[in-house]
Amino acid sequence: MIAIAAVALSGALAQQSPQLPQAQDKQPVFSVDVRLVNVAFSVRGPSGNLVSGLAKDDFELYEDGARQEIRNFSRDLDTPLTLALLIDRSGSQEGLEGQNLETAAAFLRGILRTQDRALVVGFGNRIKLLHDFTSTARELELAILEAAWNYGKSPGIGPNEMREGGTAVNDAIYWTTKEKLESLPGRKALVMIGDGEENSSKLRVAEVTRELQQADVLLYGLNNGGSPQAHKRNPNVLPYLCEDSGGREFRVGSGPLKDAFDQIEAELRGLYSVGYVSSRPGQPGQFRKIEIKTKFQGLTVKNRPGYYVR
Repeated sequence: MIAIAAVALSGALAQQSPQLPQAQDKQPVFSVDVRLVNVAFSVRGPSGNLVSGLAKDDFELYEDGARQEIRNFSRDLDTPLTLALLIDRSGSQEGLEGQNLETAAAFLRGILRTQDRALVVGFGNRIKLLHDFTSTARELELAILEAAWNYGKSPGIGPNEMREGGTAVNDAIYWTTKEKLESLPGRKALVMIGDGEENSSKLRVAEVTRELQQADVLLYGLNNGGSPQAHKRNPNVLPYLCEDSGGREFRVGSGPLKDAFDQIEAELRGLYSVGYVSSRPGQPGQFRKIEIKTKFQGLTVKNRPGYYVR
């Protein structure tokens, strides 16, 4: 909120300078609500390679088809990263949990720098904060490797819901974003390891999508397909949630997760960010479509599809 107000001249100054009229006791205050919309995006070449080194003037940004002025532009290589790692601990991960935890710990060791922060959440039909934000990868690694016996006594995320079934994917993503990421500035991402099979959440996909877009959080899903013994009865929601946040789902099957983690790290380090103020303020709840174009042929820009007016 930008407030512009006239400053009342003091009585003493008025006495010293009688030629200046004394201001009224109450001056009008004018305020303007200026809301900056921030959008992170990646650029890829014809072969799928990430493209770096582009400048502000290489892009055009449109909201509902109307071109917008890009006020802020940055390459996120050196921008601090805030990361939430979600690990599926439901029955569908039986036989995969050891690999999930070890690879997640290695990923955090590789990606975290001094200026970055990360937390770790485990979920099934309960959502547990295994470790809160820290820049120390070692602390997160220990929390992950000790999850098997620390899970029950770890603090909860979101309301204390009674859920049937064992995998609250929607609720885990929504409440981690809402409680831990939404209010934070800068570059934010959520990485989930699991099979994406939703069977117990109170919240729907549309509600989670809206929260991710409002909080400007990228979601990356590492879909390991679940345990071969698990019977698939419910849909995988990760493709919809990841796409609508501007992130991606990786189908890793029962293979190693490292390659997917390496791709996520490269993408997070190679993101661009733009900020703009909409030329057409709307009513709260309206959805605005965002399109970012590059002036170079053969390049593809990937960003979240839009945002909801607050």
